Amino acid sequence: MKAMTEEDRVTGAWRRIEAWLKSNAPETASFLQPGAGADQIAQAEAEMASSLRAAAAFHRTRNPEGAARLAERVTIPGPLATWWRLVNGTGPELEWDDPEESLVPRAWLPGWQTFISVQGAAALHARNVDVLIEHQDHTGRWVPFAMFDPDGITGLFMDSTPRAGTFGHVADWSLEDWFTADGVPLPAWLESIAAALEEGQGLDLGDGIADRHMWPCLRAGSLRWLDLVSDATELASEGWQPVNDPR
Repeated sequence: MKAMTEEDRVTGAWRRIEAWLKSNAPETASFLQPGAGADQIAQAEAEMASSLRAAAAFHRTRNPEGAARLAERVTIPGPLATWWRLVNGTGPELEWDDPEESLVPRAWLPGWQTFISVQGAAALHARNVDVLIEHQDHTGRWVPFAMFDPDGITGLFMDSTPRAGTFGHVADWSLEDWFTADGVPLPAWLESIAAALEEGQGLDLGDGIADRHMWPCLRAGSLRWLDLVSDATELASEGWQPVNDPR
């Protein structure tokens, strides 16, 4: 039997997640966008490369070490490109004056993150380069794919640095206090989400954090991951119902 590639695993995991959302969280599912074309992915890579060149030129005298670290181009790793070809995010970025309820059905990823389009990723990458240039591990090859909408202060990214031990890993950032390239490969990450949804249990990413801290919850057809302990008040006041409630 032919071994499954990472792209095969992403496709399989996404189909499971998509089916669950359509059956259990139709409001969230309604925001899923048609997949991106190869031309859109190539254009996003070109825009990221352009942002890197602009940042390197701007910081050459202001921060020569940071400018020298920046790569010349970004290639979106195959697993992430595959996911975008299947579903190009959950709609356009929100605006600051949009009501919070506009965010709820779209922010279905763990950590209340919104899966952004490949075009949105290129725009967010451009915004982040100037901030992340101060970080000693940043070469401009961190490809964002999710963010806390609409500010993008926190989010999820994939490391696309060739030959790096963290290549293809999903990790998170906060522009306020941390950056990390530690994480798990995208196929395993999506498979964990699919399993948690299908089995009605907390998300276990193998990071030692108890699964009750990341539990799938539903409200009016929307999915959100909540902590059954620290978010107890929010669960009660906002009407979120844990899937297969273990309490």
